[in-house]
This record gives sequence, structure tokens and C-alpha cells, in this order.
Amino acid sequence: MGSSGTFRVIGQDVYRSIMRRFASSVVVVTTAGDGWIHGSTAQAFLSVSLNPPLILVSLSLSGRTYSRIRESGVFAVNILSERQKWIAERFSDPSLNSDERFRGVSFTKGTTGSPVLEGVCGYVEAALHDVYEVVDHALVLGKVVGGGEGSPDVNPLIYYNRGYRSLRDGA
Repeated sequence: MGSSGTFRVIGQDVYRSIMRRFASSVVVVTTAGDGWIHGSTAQAFLSVSLNPPLILVSLSLSGRTYSRIRESGVFAVNILSERQKWIAERFSDPSLNSDERFRGVSFTKGTTGSPVLEGVCGYVEAALHDVYEVVDHALVLGKVVGGGEGSPDVNPLIYYNRGYRSLRDGA
């Protein structure tokens, strides 16, 4: 099953260029603890298993979201709608604290206490199941404990080729 050849590692610029061609939904990962809430934008989110229901999100090891999820043991993944580009931009700004990120953003507390943003396409809540630290990111595996769908006429926000798009754009 292996190969007898030697592989060349591609350069960072080439790798970035390739990955720009991968379209993905945009999510905001949120969590909450005793007297605090936190959230950040993420692109790497996927369903791992249906039985048991498991999800995975990739977060920066140096980011506050990862450390807050480790602290609380719970999180929510909010799948942003095409109307929520401003939320994606705000929650990806490292210069903003949690209060600034959530200012003007309507949300309710989910089953886990994590913020569930209003107007999203859907959301999934999870209890921390396992973590895999790989180079500069943590692959956070969560056991699904709740979730819900948004309005069926809401389209997801897509990130493609260094920009936010909607399904209407032909992305």
C-alpha cells in the first residue's frame, strides 16, 4: 500500500493557493463559563460520526477560544447565514475582546450554556470529548448534546478564495 518514491514538500505559498480553492461554511464557535462568554470564527468544522454523534472543529492552540473550551468543557458551533458576514468578520478580529465581539449580536443560551446566535442556518452544541494538538492547532472533538435548524430559506455564508460568498454568487 505504500510508495517507494520520495515526496517533495510543497511550499507554503503553493499550499495556501490550493487551499483557497476549497469552499467551506463559516461558523462561529462559542462557549461559556462562570460569568463569561467567548467565541471566534472558524472554517474547519465537520461531522465525524452519526452514531454516536461527534463533531470536530480546528482551533488555534494560542487562541482564547481553545483555552476557554478546555476550561468549560462545552461549546456550540453556529453555522452562519449569508446575512452574517459582519459577525464572521467581528469574531475573527483578534484585537477584540469577548464583550466587543458579542456587542449587538443577538443570542440565547443553549443547553450547554454556550451562546447560540440568532439568525444562523443551524447550530450544534457539544460536550468536549477529546483534543488532538497538532503543530499550531487543536482538533477539538465534541459529543453532540443538542442542536437546531434555522429557517429553511436561509443560505449559509461560504468562504472561498479569500472572500466571503453566498450560494447565490455561484461560489
